[in-house]
Amino acid sequence: IEHRALNDSVKLIRGTNPLKSINMLFDIAKAQKDFPNPQLTNTYNLIAEGLFTQGLFSESLSYYKLALDCFSSYKNNQRDTGVNYPPWILINIGNVYFHNKNFDKAFEYYEMARNVFSSSPGHNSIYGLPTAYDNIGKVFFNKANKDSAKVYFDKSLKLRQSNYLYGASIYSYNNLMSLVLPADEALVLKYKNLVDGFFNEIFAERNNPEGQINIETNYGTFYYMLGLFYYNLSDFETSIPYLIKSRNFLNNSFSDLITTDCLLAKSYIGLKKFNQADSLLQKNLSFLMEIGVNSPAIKIKVYEVMDNLYSSQSKKDQLLSVKDSIINLKASISDNKLNNSILSLETSLLLKEKQKEINDQRLNYYYLIFGLIITLILFSVFLISLRVRFNFQKEKNNRLALEREFIDTELKNKELELLSTATYIEQRNNNLRNLRDNLNIATNNDSNKSKVNQFSTPKLTKELDSIIKSRSSFDSFKNQFTKAFPDFFKTLLNLHPNLSPTDLRLCAYIKMNQTNQDIASINNLSTRTVESQRYRLRRKLNIDKQTDLFNYLTNLD
Repeated sequence: IEHRALNDSVKLIRGTNPLKSINMLFDIAKAQKDFPNPQLTNTYNLIAEGLFTQGLFSESLSYYKLALDCFSSYKNNQRDTGVNYPPWILINIGNVYFHNKNFDKAFEYYEMARNVFSSSPGHNSIYGLPTAYDNIGKVFFNKANKDSAKVYFDKSLKLRQSNYLYGASIYSYNNLMSLVLPADEALVLKYKNLVDGFFNEIFAERNNPEGQINIETNYGTFYYMLGLFYYNLSDFETSIPYLIKSRNFLNNSFSDLITTDCLLAKSYIGLKKFNQADSLLQKNLSFLMEIGVNSPAIKIKVYEVMDNLYSSQSKKDQLLSVKDSIINLKASISDNKLNNSILSLETSLLLKEKQKEINDQRLNYYYLIFGLIITLILFSVFLISLRVRFNFQKEKNNRLALEREFIDTELKNKELELLSTATYIEQRNNNLRNLRDNLNIATNNDSNKSKVNQFSTPKLTKELDSIIKSRSSFDSFKNQFTKAFPDFFKTLLNLHPNLSPTDLRLCAYIKMNQTNQDIASINNLSTRTVESQRYRLRRKLNIDKQTDLFNYLTNLD
C-alpha cells in the first residue's frame, strides 16, 4: 500500500518537476528491487514513461525491459493470470517504436495490448481498450489510411462515452481533430462545442472518477489541435488565442507545454511578431533548464523554431549559433544506442517467449506423466475391484451350489418319504381288503352267523369300503407330495382347471415316475383301468401322442 502511494505521489509531480519525480522513482526502485511485485513493475514503467517523455528513448526501453522482467518474476511465483505481459507496458513499448517510425512493430504491440484488454474485462479494460484503439488509429493515420484511423478513433470514443468517461472522450476528439480536412471548419467548431460541454460538465461534478490533471491536459491538447488547425490555414490571428488558452491547461505536462509554445512562437513568426516569438522560445529553454530536463530531443524542437525565427530575420550570427546547437544536440543522440536497446528488448521478449514455450512443454509433460499415473492407479483399482467381484461371485456360486445340493438332497428325502407314504397306504389298503374278505367269508359261514351278527357285518363292511375309498389316504399322500413339489398342483390347475382329484392323483404318481403296474397296485385297480385313466388325462391335458407324459409333468414344476 505504501509503495502504491509513493507511485501515485510521483504521478502528481512528473509533469511539472520531471527531474525530482525520476529521482524519487529511482529511490523507490532501489529500495524495492529485491521484492518483485506489481507496484515495482509500475515503478519501472513510470521511470520509463518519464524518460520517454524527455526523449530518452534508449534509456526508457531499458526500464521497460526491467518492468517486464519484474512482471515475469512475480507472475511465475505468485499467480497465473493468463496474461503474458502487462498491456500498459506493451502500449508504451509500442509508443517507442511509433516514435522511431517503425509503425508495423508499433501496431504489433498495440494489437497485443488490445487482445489482453479485450480478454480481461474490468477497470483496466474500460480505460485500456480505448487507448489501444487510439494508438492503432494513429498507426493507420501515419500510414495515410485515414478511413481505418477514423474507425478506431470512433470505437475509442464510443467506449468512453458508454462508460461516462467524458475527460477521456476529450482525448478521442483530439485524435478526430487530426482527421479534419482544412475546409471543414464547421466540423471543428462542432467538436469544440462538444468538448467545451464535456469539460464544463465534468468540473460541475465534485466526485469525478477521472483525474483532474489528465482532464486538464486533454482539454489543453484539444485547444492545441484547434490552434494547429488554424495555423495550417495560415490564420495566425485565430490560432494564437487557442494556443494561449491551451498552454493555460498544460502546466502539468511540460512536454505538451513546450510543443504548444513552439507552435505559438511559429504563429508569432507568421505575424512577424519576432520579439514575442524570441522571448517565448528563450523562456522555454530557461524553463527546461529550471526543471532539470536536459533532453536533446526537446531542445532540438525549440532550436528548430529558433532556426525559423532567425532565418526570417536574417540574423546570421544567431542563426549559426542555433544551427551549431542543433548539430551538437543531434550528435548526442545515438541512434545506435537506441537500436541496440530495441534489439536487446526484442531479444529479451523472444527469449521469454521461448522460455514460456519450454515451460508449457514441460508443464504438458508433467500433465502427461500425472495423467498416466492416475490412469495406472485407476486401472489398478479396476483390476482389484474386478478380482474382488470375481472372488465374491465365485463364493456366491459355491454357496448357491451347496444350497442347490442341499435342496436336491431334501427333494430326494421328500421323494423317499413320499414313496414310504405311498407304500404305507398300499399296505393299509391291502389289510383293509383282507379284513373285508374275511368278514365276507364269516358272513357266508353258518356256524359263525350268530357271532358275526353281533358285530353288524353289513354295516361294518360298508364302513370299511368307505375307508378304502375315502380321500383321507390321498390327502395324506397329497400333503407329503406338496412338501416335495410345492407349486406342482397350483401350476397344473392354473393350466388345466378341469382336472378331477383322480386326475391330480394320477399326475402325482406319474411325476413320481411310477409305472402303470405300481399305480394299479397302490390304488387297488387293474392295469387296464390305469391305462384308461392315463388316456383320458392326456386328452384333458391336450397332449399329443409324441409328447411323453412324464417329461411334460416334470417340466411343470
